[in-house]
Order: sequence, then C-alpha cells, then structure tokens
Amino acid sequence: MKKKNYNLLFISIPLFIIGIIILVLYIYLNAPFNSIYLNDAIKNDNTTDIYANLKIVNPPYSFAKVTGEENKGYYIVYDNSYFYIAYMSDNVYHKLADASTTNTKTIYGVTKPTNETVKNLAIKVYNDSQMGNTITEADFNNYFGSIYLDVIDSKNNILYLMLSLIFFTSSLACITYYFIKNFNKNRK
Repeated sequence: MKKKNYNLLFISIPLFIIGIIILVLYIYLNAPFNSIYLNDAIKNDNTTDIYANLKIVNPPYSFAKVTGEENKGYYIVYDNSYFYIAYMSDNVYHKLADASTTNTKTIYGVTKPTNETVKNLAIKVYNDSQMGNTITEADFNNYFGSIYLDVIDSKNNILYLMLSLIFFTSSLACITYYFIKNFNKNRK
C-alpha cells in the first residue's frame, strides 16, 4: 500500500491562513472604530490618506461634478459646527439627502488634499449661495480645511479583497486537486 502524499494539504493550509489574515486586516482597517473624525484630521496638520469619518446633519450640497466620471461629485457637507468638502457617488448622496435632517448620518472615507480647482468652485458656490460671510481663497482653509473626505476611494479595499481572494482560491484549488487525485487513486 502506498503512503498518501499530503503535500497539497500542507500547502493549502498556509494559503488559507494568509487569506484569513488579509481579510481580517481589511476588516480592521475599515472598521468604524479605526477612523478619525475629519475635523480632528484637519486640526492635526491636515493629515492626508487616513481613514476618517464625518457625522453630517444636513443633506450634502452638490457644487461640482467630475468630468469623465459619471455619478460622482464634490459636495459641501455640514456637521452642525463646520463645513467640509466630501467627494462621493450619487448613490451615497441620495441616501444622505433622503435622510431626515433630525438624524445624523456618518460617512467614511480617506482624506485627500483639496486641489485649486475644487477650492475655487467651493468658494464661488459658498459665496453665491450666501451661506454666511463671503470668503476668499486665503480664508478657504479656515472654513473648509485643506483636505476633503473621499468617500469613493477604494483602491486599498480592492487590493485587500483581491489578495484575499487569490489566497482563498489557491487554497481551494490545492484542496480540490488533492481530493480529486486521491479519489482517482482509490478507484483504481
């Protein structure tokens, strides 16, 4: 009787464990408790590329759509104390706009530096809508901060999910091949 070869099972177990670790890391990094409030990020030297959240009390106000990117745009959002800029999809906007103004809604995203075009458009819309005092480009950071919340950014999310999927699929392929190979040996 031949000794069974368990090499494929020994290969599949570490692949499966690595896939689990990547998936847990993805979940941990995108967990609400792992995010910083956007205003705190602005106070901390306008830190970019960090996971942040914002509790908004009023429906977002659209002020710019991005050319070449359907259903995405920049919005002015308000948290009952300060104005901020958020970049989000129309789906997220509609969910927030449909919410009652008495309920706060929390959005999550990654902080990004605000470019000059977005700054100028936000200043123009803010001044035209008479939301308060008129502001200049020099005042922009005092009103909105120099960063915005990118609710769409999912580059890292896709990377984690794809890596996890690759390891899970490789593990499943090894296990399947092992059982098919042993099934065929037992039939002979």
